[in-house]
Amino acid sequence: MSLIFSALCVLLVGVLTPMLVAYAGRVDRPRPSNIVKNTAISSLTRTKLSADNSTNLANIIIQTDDNGVVLLHGSAASQALPDKAEAIARTTIGVKQVIIQASVSTDF
Repeated sequence: MSLIFSALCVLLVGVLTPMLVAYAGRVDRPRPSNIVKNTAISSLTRTKLSADNSTNLANIIIQTDDNGVVLLHGSAASQALPDKAEAIARTTIGVKQVIIQASVSTDF
């Protein structure tokens, strides 16, 4: 009886292990290549924004998702600043869409 139980356990482990490995490969988690790509897009966008001396975009936060969507959020002294940031971000390589969630604040 013990030999049959042991053989059954080995068989189950042999069958279930590949299934679990296959499932683990499909779990939603960022791939290293996407993280590098997202960081590069965000950094390049930040560099372009910083190079534009006509506006102060220091309070604009840039985030990029896996699909090339750039999210600009934060606060600005006028609506012209987020609009300018959007125009600059749209010209960045790898950006497919820009979403602005920046608020206008007079506290500057």
